[in-house]
Amino acid sequence: MELFRLLEESKFEDVVWLRSIDRHAEIDTFLPADHNDAPEIGVLYVGPLEHLPSPRFGISYLCTGPMPDDSQLPAWEGVNLVWTSSPPDYVIRRVSESLAQQYRYQSACGELVGALSTGRGLQHLLDCAYRVLGNPLIVVDTSYKILAINADLALQRADLARQKDIGYMLDANIQAMKRVKLYEHARQFHYPYYRKDP
Repeated sequence: MELFRLLEESKFEDVVWLRSIDRHAEIDTFLPADHNDAPEIGVLYVGPLEHLPSPRFGISYLCTGPMPDDSQLPAWEGVNLVWTSSPPDYVIRRVSESLAQQYRYQSACGELVGALSTGRGLQHLLDCAYRVLGNPLIVVDTSYKILAINADLALQRADLARQKDIGYMLDANIQAMKRVKLYEHARQFHYPYYRKDP
């Protein structure tokens, strides 16, 4: 995850960039401050300035505790050094949560690409998407023929079970979609359109 995005998503208080060499630096993991560590690229080191590993070109540091004064900063050139007034335990928790969310996203993308590349068809891809996204799906063509549907979805509603049996959407469901202008909204937003039935 890019450093600036990690900081935005973590919603820390009073974020100040004390030094910035690359705000887009990729952060793979983080470590609590230990001044004995040999710093590595891709790791975000978190803690008070005096506990952080020695500055090394291209490394990212998130400073907690008292804000460093100007006399402490000359040694910190060629690095990303960010300070926040957020409490250290909050910082560790939020960084951990943000990185974990990124790992889940990457894993889900990998699973979907894997399902797509198996050549096992649309139903396999739909079932994988259901596992990954948690949202049941129905894929229909322009004649309202059902191309694929999640098995669990058909069990939840009698009308969907009927649609699965006949292979086409029911006229009542088509008319309901037209009444709420589902297709118009989907085209208008150029993005997935989510609507909940009241």
